[in-house]
Amino acid sequence: MRRIINTAGFYGLFSLISGVFYREFTKFNNFEGVTVLKSIHSHLMVMGCFLFLIICLFIKNFNLNENKKFQKFNIIYNIGFILMITMFYVKGIIQVLNLNLNKALSYSVSGISGVSLILLTIGLVYLFLSIKEEVLK
Repeated sequence: MRRIINTAGFYGLFSLISGVFYREFTKFNNFEGVTVLKSIHSHLMVMGCFLFLIICLFIKNFNLNENKKFQKFNIIYNIGFILMITMFYVKGIIQVLNLNLNKALSYSVSGISGVSLILLTIGLVYLFLSIKEEVLK
């Protein structure tokens, strides 16, 4: 339970830092357009902090953290989520700095983003399966 609460706290703190980074980085570069950096704060807060706080309730009521599928969720989801946030930063910084990437690098960024979404999906499937097993016991 402590690890899950610490994870929620980490994502909450990182969410706040990301909001400040977005505001200051765009202001420093005189950027006034639309960028992916704007959505990092809300993704971290909802998909990170709030999700893991809700999971704490399931752990408290259904002893979810002993489930092997939940342990797989925790590993796969966090890897995918951190990879997704990292790619948000990469794409956002490229947008703000108006960098022109060659096709191979552009496809690589898109491919890595796709892998992160696949990992998130697999992790969420493990979460739902573990909740279903524990709640329906």
